[in-house]
Amino acid sequence: MLRLSFTGNVFRINETPLTLPISINALHRLIGPSRHSAPMHAHAWDEHGLWASSQDGVLVDNLIPELTDHNLPFHPTQRFNGSFTVDGEDILLYYRNHRSRRVKLFHGDDGGALVFGDLHVYFSLREGRVSDLTIGPHKLATEPDPLPLDPEYAHFAALWKDWTDAVGRFVPANNRYHNLKHGITAEALAQALEASEFEWPPALLNFYRPFDVIWDPVSSPFSFKVADWQYDLLPFGELQDRWAHLMAQQHGADMRPESPTQVSDKVKSRDHSNLKWIPIAEGRNGDFLLFDNDPSELGTAGQIIELRNESWTRKVIASSLEALVHQEIATIEAEGRERFSFFLADDFVGG
Repeated sequence: MLRLSFTGNVFRINETPLTLPISINALHRLIGPSRHSAPMHAHAWDEHGLWASSQDGVLVDNLIPELTDHNLPFHPTQRFNGSFTVDGEDILLYYRNHRSRRVKLFHGDDGGALVFGDLHVYFSLREGRVSDLTIGPHKLATEPDPLPLDPEYAHFAALWKDWTDAVGRFVPANNRYHNLKHGITAEALAQALEASEFEWPPALLNFYRPFDVIWDPVSSPFSFKVADWQYDLLPFGELQDRWAHLMAQQHGADMRPESPTQVSDKVKSRDHSNLKWIPIAEGRNGDFLLFDNDPSELGTAGQIIELRNESWTRKVIASSLEALVHQEIATIEAEGRERFSFFLADDFVGG
C-alpha cells in the first residue's frame, strides 16, 4: 500500500522524500513499473490507483491519486487504495478543517489548493465534494510594480486599505468570488489612454492604481450597495466598452419625460446619458454607477450618478469616489455578514 504524506513542506512516497517534476524512471524505482498511455505521456499504476502526467514523456509534472471512477484509458483501473496524510491527518479531513490554508490558483477556483513549499495539492470539486486531487509544482505568481499615485490622490491608498479590510473581515481571499488583483500597470494605462474615446479624469486613473478587479460573470464582493441593488465595480479594462455601450443608446434628442421626477438637477443630460459620464460599476441589468465628468452648475465634478435604465433615474448618490467607498464601508459595518450572505454560502471553496 502506498503512503503519500506531507510533513511540514516535505512530500514523501512511503519514506522517500521527493519533489516535482521528477523523472519517470525515478518513480519506477520507487513505486514499480507503470502502464504508459501515448501520446498523452500518462503513466498509471493500476494496482495502487495512482497515475501521473508528463509533458515530455521523461519528467513527471503531476501525481494524481484516483478518487473517483473516470473510466478513461489513461486512468488507473481502480481507485487509490493507499493513505494520504498531512502532518499525520487524512488529507481530506485536513482540507476540511483548515479552510484558511486554501489558496486559489486562479479566479473562480472553487476547490483551491493547499501549498507546501514548492508543491501544492489542488482539489477539484464536483457538486461540492472533492472529486480529484492533483499534486504538482507550485509557482508563485509575480505581480507587476504598481503605478505610484499622484500626490493629489495619495489618500487613495488608505481608502483602498479601509475597503479591502472591511470586505476581508467577511470574504477571505480564497473565496470563490474574491476578485481583487494588482492595480493597473503603465502598459494598461497607456493602452487605455490611446484607445479611449473620452477624456480620462485624473481621479479615476488614480483610483485603479492601488487595486483593480477581475470581472466575474456572477458577482463580486467589491461592489456598492445602493438602496435595494448591488453594483459591481468594473475592471479598469472594461470601462471603455461599457462607455461605448451607453453611448450606443443615445438618441440624439430630448428623451426625458416632461416632468422627470427621478432626474437630479445636479446632472446635465436630456438624452439617455452624457458623453462625459464614465461607467464605474454595473448592476448587470442595464443600470450603472457613473463618474460624472460634466456636472450641472449645481453639481460637483466627480460626483457619482446612479443611472437606472427603465425608470429614467439619474440620481447623484455620492459626491465623489471617496464618498462612494466610504458609504459602502459604512454599509458593511452596519450589515456585517448579511451584506455578503451570497458569498458566504458554503464558503464557495467546498469541503
